Amino acid sequence: MLTAYVASDFWAAWFLSPGFGGAAAGLGALIALIGVLISLRNQRAVAQADRDARDQIAAEDRKAAVLSEQRDDWWSRAQWALNLVLTGDDAQVQGGYGFLRVLAESDLADVHQAALIASITDTDLDKYNITMENGAVTITHQKPGTP
Repeated sequence: MLTAYVASDFWAAWFLSPGFGGAAAGLGALIALIGVLISLRNQRAVAQADRDARDQIAAEDRKAAVLSEQRDDWWSRAQWALNLVLTGDDAQVQGGYGFLRVLAESDLADVHQAALIASITDTDLDKYNITMENGAVTITHQKPGTP
């Protein structure tokens, strides 16, 4: 004998049936899957931001290393020019002063290094005129009163 289910009895039977348990388990798994996917997306974004920050720091470190190397090269050239100034030969002294003037005006030289060059040479670096034509550098001593 078959009995008809009344609507309220149907839902009560459904909530107690294995079908409802399976549907609830499937819905819970779907919600967990969505949570995992959202978490993965957020972790990927954080990891990418970390990689970008590391790359930026590495690029800044490379720039600092290149600048440090350029400043070391600048100082080697300054020592070479100072040695020219100390040789006593007039042409080499003029060349050394001219080279020191160019070095003192370089972006790699800070105020202290320019002052150091001026104090070591004990001279006004502006008294030499440096010109360049067709790749040849000419260094001449400026006459007093010449701008």
